[in-house]
Amino acid sequence: MNFNFKTLLFTIVAFSLLFSLATATSRIYAPAVDSNGIGILTPVTVTAAPGTGRIRTDIQNSLIAPETEDSIRTAAIAASKEAGVDLDDIDINVDIDSEAQLIDGPSGGMAFAIGIYNELIHLRNASAQLLRSDLVVTGAITEDGRSEKVGGVEEKLIAANHSGVTLMLLASGQRANDGLDYPVFAREISNG
Repeated sequence: MNFNFKTLLFTIVAFSLLFSLATATSRIYAPAVDSNGIGILTPVTVTAAPGTGRIRTDIQNSLIAPETEDSIRTAAIAASKEAGVDLDDIDINVDIDSEAQLIDGPSGGMAFAIGIYNELIHLRNASAQLLRSDLVVTGAITEDGRSEKVGGVEEKLIAANHSGVTLMLLASGQRANDGLDYPVFAREISNG
């Protein structure tokens, strides 16, 4: 067997270039509430590339609960339906860099879905608009793309405000809870 290093090197470089052209990175923030009841912003980075339908999750310094894993899968299904993309042909990686010890619950679902959707659209069209760098989203997601209410919104709004966020999306119908009107509260804390 003849081993040609130049041919091997050329092949590796060519595949690397093709792979890098076929991938993009979307970053979005999912607010959370830590075990002390304090709101925190959790960066979520999503990448997608042609593949075999794998959905991977990388977690930094945290444990992930099964409910959150289900939320990521549900988000991928909803995003792929909306984008008109077959998940069997795409590999998705969701990287969550949280300060929390445990990532638990479905409240990151909307953020996961938006990040995954953005990646799927970007795979189809490399010049597609990427997400705003200051976007924060909280809400659960269903497979058919409906958003659902979540808890801890007051703490999440405070965390977003402390981080200088100018746009936070809530689940449809999540305007108020326990007598607190969230849009009014957000304006008050951002002006205060």
